[in-house]
Amino acid sequence: MLSTEDYGLFQIRITVVVCVMALFNGVGLFLSSIFAVYTPPHRCYVAEIDSNLYPAPCDLRDNNNSIIGEYIPTQWDETSQTTVVSKCSHYDWSKPNATREAVDCDKGWKYCRKNEVYTATIEFDLVCDKAWLVPLIPCCLMVGNMIGDISGGMFSDRYGRRLTIIIGWILFSCSITLMAVTPVWVGIHILTFVQGLASTFRTSAGLVLLSEISPSRHRYKVSIVNVASIALGGMFLPLIAYLVPNWRFMTTVVAILQLSVVAPSFLVLRNSLKWLLENQKYQEARNVLVESSRLNQVNLNHDDLENLQWGKRQGTDDDRKELTQPPKANRRFSYVDFAHITFLRKRVLILSLAWFASSMPYYGLSLNTRNLEGNRFLIFLGVTAVELPGHLLTYVVLRKMGSRNTFMILAGLCGTTLLITPLVQQASQPRLIVCNMIGKLFASGCFSLLYTFTGELFPTLLRTQSYGICSFAARCAGVIVPYLLYLGNHIHGLPYLVMGCLMIGAVLLMCFLPSTKSLTLPDTIEEAKLQDY
Repeated sequence: MLSTEDYGLFQIRITVVVCVMALFNGVGLFLSSIFAVYTPPHRCYVAEIDSNLYPAPCDLRDNNNSIIGEYIPTQWDETSQTTVVSKCSHYDWSKPNATREAVDCDKGWKYCRKNEVYTATIEFDLVCDKAWLVPLIPCCLMVGNMIGDISGGMFSDRYGRRLTIIIGWILFSCSITLMAVTPVWVGIHILTFVQGLASTFRTSAGLVLLSEISPSRHRYKVSIVNVASIALGGMFLPLIAYLVPNWRFMTTVVAILQLSVVAPSFLVLRNSLKWLLENQKYQEARNVLVESSRLNQVNLNHDDLENLQWGKRQGTDDDRKELTQPPKANRRFSYVDFAHITFLRKRVLILSLAWFASSMPYYGLSLNTRNLEGNRFLIFLGVTAVELPGHLLTYVVLRKMGSRNTFMILAGLCGTTLLITPLVQQASQPRLIVCNMIGKLFASGCFSLLYTFTGELFPTLLRTQSYGICSFAARCAGVIVPYLLYLGNHIHGLPYLVMGCLMIGAVLLMCFLPSTKSLTLPDTIEEAKLQDY
């Protein structure tokens, strides 16, 4: 057999490196969007009261402080349902015969520096009239993801999984390194865009590589562990942010972690035999087969080596004259093939809608946690940690039911949870939080499962491009969901109803896709089509 069905040291080394990349990717991916641009309580700087002896404005509630009230106006805050001092205006008493008139902050701001926190928001004063620049950062990340989804898939299918992963990781590491020293706020936005672009390069190619080198009995396990590594990495970020409160030093620590994986990626990562053979790279395939057999300590079939030397995939009795004929050039596939080939078009449309539907609660329930009161480090830790039991539940059900049926079960539970959430939204805040967490658990399971199921439905030379299209649809959901949450402030329960209906719709659409349980990954379009029968 010209394959690596034994899951040995060769596959384990690659799996460990890709999963470590995913773990550190989870650390770096949320850095610029969450902790580096955290906005602490603040108000206008007033020279008359902001001496070293006066406390920082960590509590903006109006406590009838006559000194503060003389210089800072108050306003009603809908979130806390109390009166707070203004964040963006103060009374100007500097002019002769001045009146009690509020003006915009003109001498900077006074920030709450609890635990010596120092973020990019404080350094560049991204508050008040510049506050819109903070939510623009995750938008830059998402736009980078969208472009990376499309270009990364084509690049990986054309030039190989190994090269795509390495280039993506180097770009990701360098962008975080440069962010630690950027002198202007626009540098954060540009480098965050690069992070989004590079992270999808690595993520999609890494998932495809793991699915192609792993035998069917290990494929589900490896794929879910890889996706769960991102969530596990996100759990380490609050610890780093707590221990290193200065955003530049925090970014430097994360950059060191990223750069530490560059050398192992060069030494360990290899292209899969599936991709090498489909692209007629027989010499490299021969080297991979020899290395795999040596590390896994299995006997090598010398007929396969000879066939690879002459450019053939399987041993036959054809004469040497036929073997020495130059091989025919493989057809190059592109995104156009998804539109031209009927069954591929149907599959990619259904899966794109499923990715879109799953991303709405995955991102929406995460963003909705900003309304929770409490320690920001523990809140982020809890939101990220709930994904791990979701991945574990997915793996347990997946082994028994297969990818398609497992998705239908989890998506159905997620949709049902979301549809009943508006009923408890006004009744009890703790119940609302519980429903959010349960919905996030099921949504994370659906999201990780789609990575596995998508790869099982498409041939080798279109596999990464299929990830690109579906992931692009997921990023579109990530752009839309903040506006959906905004509408929820005016229309009670709207976000939950929309997300719940989308998940139920995804369950119904999955009925039109074939089950891939116990099937091997298709190499060609013909093999992929046979899955329908």
